[in-house]
Amino acid sequence: QQCEFILWGTKGELPSREPDYHYGYVQAYLHASKKQHATQKPTEVLKHLLEIVPKGGVVLDCFCGSGSTGVACVQLGLDFIGIEKSKEYAKIAQENLKRAMGAEGLFA
Repeated sequence: QQCEFILWGTKGELPSREPDYHYGYVQAYLHASKKQHATQKPTEVLKHLLEIVPKGGVVLDCFCGSGSTGVACVQLGLDFIGIEKSKEYAKIAQENLKRAMGAEGLFA
């Protein structure tokens, strides 16, 4: 089993009187047979975290892995930029994003 903690903070004043952040915890299960990367997160958890991104916002994932964050962005209608050093994982992410978008010819 895997458990991760996320801490969010800001220095100085918040941008508005009613900041957009989440309380509590989120739990989701990713079966080992579906895991394509050692640190892959369930898409449902990522979608919950991405709810704070404003409409029209862009999400940057500098460690894209299998592309789970990108898939969550596609499902939420957010723009996504993913960077992955490993050619093997970049290919996996590309295939996952193609499937999520339903566009086989999306990537060159």
